[in-house]
Amino acid sequence: MGEDWKYGRTKELKMKVYALTEERLMALIIKHEVRGWTRASEIKPCERGVGCMMVWKRP
Repeated sequence: MGEDWKYGRTKELKMKVYALTEERLMALIIKHEVRGWTRASEIKPCERGVGCMMVWKRP
């Protein structure tokens, strides 16, 4: 058979982290970074206040 399209890709989980204020969002980002998540975008306004995208690369 042909090569699977997933072959060689790194698996990663993506999550949108959001809060009503930037101060609360920064606290959430720090808590997630301690657990191994990394920030994938800058802080932007969103429908629930402010938010950013976070990524966790699986081993």
